[in-house]
Amino acid sequence: SLEQNQRAAYYTINMMSKSSRKAELRLPEGEGGLAAGRRRKRERLAGQLEVVRARREALEGLGGWGDDRGGEGKGEPSSSASSSSPLDDDDEPRASSRSARLRQWREAAFAQREGRRRLAAADVVVAVDGAGEEMLKLRDGAAPGAGRTTIVMAAWERPYAEALADALDVTSVDFVLEIGYGLGFSAAKIAARRPKRHDVVELAPAVLERATRERATRERATEGERDLHNTTTTTTLIADSWQSFLRSRPEQRYDAVFFDDFPLDDGSDDGHSCGGGFGGGAGISNAGRTSRWVDFLTALRPVLRDQARITGYLAHPTALESLPPGYSVEDIAACAVVPPADCPYHGPDDRCLVPLLRYDESACVVEKKGTY
Repeated sequence: SLEQNQRAAYYTINMMSKSSRKAELRLPEGEGGLAAGRRRKRERLAGQLEVVRARREALEGLGGWGDDRGGEGKGEPSSSASSSSPLDDDDEPRASSRSARLRQWREAAFAQREGRRRLAAADVVVAVDGAGEEMLKLRDGAAPGAGRTTIVMAAWERPYAEALADALDVTSVDFVLEIGYGLGFSAAKIAARRPKRHDVVELAPAVLERATRERATRERATEGERDLHNTTTTTTLIADSWQSFLRSRPEQRYDAVFFDDFPLDDGSDDGHSCGGGFGGGAGISNAGRTSRWVDFLTALRPVLRDQARITGYLAHPTALESLPPGYSVEDIAACAVVPPADCPYHGPDDRCLVPLLRYDESACVVEKKGTY
């Protein structure tokens, strides 16, 4: 297995290092060929170890965000490999070539997962529930990813979605990022506050089509009012997953972020996102892995302004444990909702919580200096 190969490579490097040091002490002057050969062998083994690590990361999806953001495992040789086999100047081209290969593997792993997300997002359709209300669901025969149901979002969730949007307290000077359009409840609330910019990232084609119609209706209804207030704020729909959008490093920085995705089957253990909804259980921790909230917040940092506010769907407060550096929880309030008796995804232990997180850029910098 890859894990066994990695352990074997570590062991071999350590043994070769010890034996080479002993041999160098015994060699008389002018007979350094054996020591040099062993050093080169250690370097080859270190390279093989890095390849094993990169392949394992690609298979586990851990390298999906790796490009050139820096840090161990992000396209540069790891500290463990470099410490056991320092490279001479003549070996720099070889190290650069290895780094390029590792980056290509990670890019390929991310592209494969993104392709699965897009295929799964095409299964989201607009339907009508038993009460005649619109809902979002997966088409018949489609299996949810990490979620517990094929229902993406239902009309009874409106009060909760609106409470989340209200928690952001959006103003006319804010740049707002919304992850997942869903049925548009939160988007309508945010747009009504006339932020300076309102970007919505949504992957499902059926949801995007519906969102485009609703946006046009809102703009026609408020056209005269916009002219009166001399503002031209519109909602920008971005057809992408949040993983791909944040990975592209958009130049825009945001003051407020709304997070409500739906786990899709992308071939990983945790699934990944399309448009908002409660049915997928976004924010619920997976055994042995960080929560989707932590994954999202980690990727979100580069596009946040200092003191940015973040909220989103939360059923269990444990999902906000062990937050990435720079984030703090300002408040978690409960929202009273009345799901239908036959709701298949809102169980008796589930709650609709309204979290408010704050991002402090200075705290993030201080903690990085102290821990990394």
